[in-house]
Formats: sequence, C-alpha cells, structure tokens
Amino acid sequence: MLKGSNPINLQNIPPECARLCLRAEKFLLEELKLELQGRRVLLALSGGPDSTALLLIFVLLRSRLGLKLHAAHLNHLLREEADDEARFVHHLCREYDVDCFLGKSRISTYALRMKMGHEQAARIVRYRFLNGLASRNKDNFIFTGHHLNDLAEDVLMRLLRGSGWPGIAGMRAVKESIARPLLLISKEEIYFFLKRMRQKWVEDKSNADSAFLRNRIRHDILPLFFRENANFLDQIAVLWKQGSTDRDFFSECIADLMSHGQESKICFNGRELRDMHPALRMRAYKKALEKLGPGQPLFENIKKLDKAWMSGRGGKCIQFPGGKQAWIKSGDLVFQMDKNYTRENK
Repeated sequence: MLKGSNPINLQNIPPECARLCLRAEKFLLEELKLELQGRRVLLALSGGPDSTALLLIFVLLRSRLGLKLHAAHLNHLLREEADDEARFVHHLCREYDVDCFLGKSRISTYALRMKMGHEQAARIVRYRFLNGLASRNKDNFIFTGHHLNDLAEDVLMRLLRGSGWPGIAGMRAVKESIARPLLLISKEEIYFFLKRMRQKWVEDKSNADSAFLRNRIRHDILPLFFRENANFLDQIAVLWKQGSTDRDFFSECIADLMSHGQESKICFNGRELRDMHPALRMRAYKKALEKLGPGQPLFENIKKLDKAWMSGRGGKCIQFPGGKQAWIKSGDLVFQMDKNYTRENK
C-alpha cells in the first residue's frame, strides 16, 4: 500500500487514483444531491475488490467531507475461507482507523426455514444487519460497493424477468439511506485503482459458481455484449441516467395521489384516475403495490387491472404477488393486503 509516516490523502497518491475518488464524490454530491458534509457513513465491507475500493476511496475523502466512517462485515458461514475474510476486513479497518463491526449469521439455516435460495437469503439478512447497525450508530447513510458492471448485470437480469420502464434501467443509486457511490465506475477501473494503490483484497470463490444466475450473466452472457459493443457499459450508464430521470418525473406526478394512502390500504379516487394518461395511471398502480410490501407486480397483471377498472366492473378483485389485492369499488380503486395471506401461501 502507498503509505508512509503520514496518512494517505488525495495529494500523495497517483493522480489517476485521486481523480477516481473525486468522481465518486461528484456523483454523490451533484448527480444524487446528497448532503454529506459532517455525516456518519456505514460502509458495507466484504473484503472483495469493490468494497475494499469503497473503503479506501472514502478514507481518502474522509477529511475533505468531514465524514465519520464505520464499516460492517457479515460472515454468512457458508464457505471455509469466510473466517479469513473477516480477519482481513478487521485488519484493513484497523490499518485505516475505521471502526469495524463484525457479525455472523448462518444463512443456510435461514434460507431453509424461509424456503428461499442462499443468494436471496444472504441479501435479506445482510441488509437487515446493515440497517440495524446504522440505526444503532445513528449513521446517516449506508454505502455499498455496487459498480457499473453490477449495474449491467442487473439490467440483463431485469430484462430476463420482464421488468418494464424505467425499472429495467437498473438498480437505484440511492434508496432511503442506502447509496451506491461507485455505480457508474467500472470494475476495470476499480481493479486499476487498487493495483495502483498497492491495496490487497480477497476474492469470493462463489462468484465463479454457475449455479447463480448473476454469475452466469457475468461470465457467459455479458461478455457477448462486450464482444458486439466494446462501449456497452457506457450505454448502460446512459440508460440508467434516462431511467433515473423518468423515475423521478413519474414519482413527482403521482406524489399527490399517493399522499391519500395509508400503510395497509391505499385508495384512488376514480375521477382522479380517469383524468390521468394510462401510462401514468399504471405507474400509480405499481407504486401503490410496492408501498404495500414485497412482491414484484408484473406488467400484464397491472394492465389487466387497468382494463377491468376502465370497464367499470365493480366488485372485481385482482390478486398480486405478496398477498396484495386491488379492488374496484364504485368506480374507485382500493389496494390492500389479503387478510388471510401468510408467507406459506406463496
């Protein structure tokens, strides 16, 4: 690592590394409009190249932004090398004077109990761990190491699963307290940064396991796109920016309509809906369903609901994943949870 008697900073590292740090800062401040000065930030740190770069970048930006940094690492107890990775993370944080919180969770047991795959279970438990820590530490943000290649994989996964616009443009850069500062920085740039900084990292062997859809996309499908278009990642970045702009626009358009809703029941006035363009109306439906809880609403079901509502078929009920329902009542539309729904119904 490039360290001497004094702590590393933007002035004593290679210029190209400093520029990468400033790009991440600019993305957060100008693109995402986040208020960072003097804030408390929890860094999700696996020890892999992405999160290691995330830690190092914000160590370098720490004094410039007045940040108080913490890091969190969750051992999923799935692989033999997991304990070594936890030790690596602990030493890395001590080296850079960052408070580190280590946790353990037996993901295989949770996945079996909840009847889901290890990847989904790990994601749920990991974010629960991060949100719990952030709440206890009074952290303003949780930063994760998702980068541009992750975004490209996410776009292709959403395409395979039938996502519509603007969701198909990929994951959000900020949602509630979670932010992704490296989202428009490529994996290649991250590796170059770490090598120039002489910073070690650990590799997760499960990233090569073809049993996971994301890995098949990463190793088999995405390279085909690169072969046809060497600038494919640039196109993904453009698509993401377009999708983010449109998402913000649609959210503003339906904000007043959503303000009438409650946590477990959302009512739309029929007259207000009838004045809306169908594209906006169906996005209002989707927003209402998302507000009720987990469960991805498919476009075909949303379209079916809109057709039923337009026909004026009172008493009609449309079912959606996650135990959510939409009722047509006297020309109005009511979204609510099925009172008899439990997770075992899935």
